[in-house]
Order: sequence, then C-alpha cells, then structure tokens
Amino acid sequence: MKRLALPLLLLLFGCHATGPRPVLEEFRDFPGERWDRDDPVSFLLDASSAGPLAVTLFLRHTVDLDHANLSCLVSLSRDGLWLAEERADFRLADDKGQWTGKGSIIKTVARALETPFEVDAPGKYRLDVRHWMRQKELKAITSIGIQVHGKE
Repeated sequence: MKRLALPLLLLLFGCHATGPRPVLEEFRDFPGERWDRDDPVSFLLDASSAGPLAVTLFLRHTVDLDHANLSCLVSLSRDGLWLAEERADFRLADDKGQWTGKGSIIKTVARALETPFEVDAPGKYRLDVRHWMRQKELKAITSIGIQVHGKE
C-alpha cells in the first residue's frame, strides 16, 4: 500500500497543476525587431463554445528598448465585424529603470486583459494586436504572443 501512495499522490498533484489547456497559444516574431503601429498582428481563434475568453498577451523585447511602458490595443472580430476592443498597458521597467520581464538579453513580460472577451457563438474569430504608442515604429521588440482560455 505504501508503494502505491507516493505515485498516486504525484499523479493527482500533477493532473491538478496542469489546469485547462488554452484554446490558443501562439507567438509571432517581428522581422528586424521592429513593430509598426500600422501593421497589427493577427491571431485566428476557433472558439468551440460561447462564453468568456480570458486573454493574456506576452511581449518580448531586447534590453535595447527605449521605453519603460508600452500600450497595445487588442480587438476581437468575426467575419470582418468588430466585436470588442481592450487596451493592455505593459510596465516594462520599474521606477529605478530595472527591467520587469523575465530573461537576460531578451525580456518577456505578460499582461492579462482586465475584461474577458465575450463570444456569443462557437466559430472562427480574429484577434488583432497593435501597439498604441506615439512613435510609429518601435525598435527592439522581438515578438508578441497571445494565450486564450475559454470557460473552465
């Protein structure tokens, strides 16, 4: 019995720790580490049911970035019709100028949207992400990622 207890406990904790799988998890790289405001990054999502979609953005940048904060707009559409939009503000450096992201030369910062997107029916949706900064082209941005979870 004691021999079975430890493997059984590990199995139970392992299953609990994984949680639900995201319905979308993808990264897109920026050629030349440049992100133009007029070029949104699009992600396609196939929602299997209606309900809320919790969205988290991931921004990767080099230590050469000259911004401490970065704002993005995330919009949801279906069949070319705009459905919703949410702003995501990244804090890339603290008050002392230290990077807040994880990593050494390339930093990764995550930002969950405050309000989940609501989809009214199963189907194909498009999420567009664009930066919302005064500067038209941002340098030292290596990639943007997105993770979407549906109802649990």
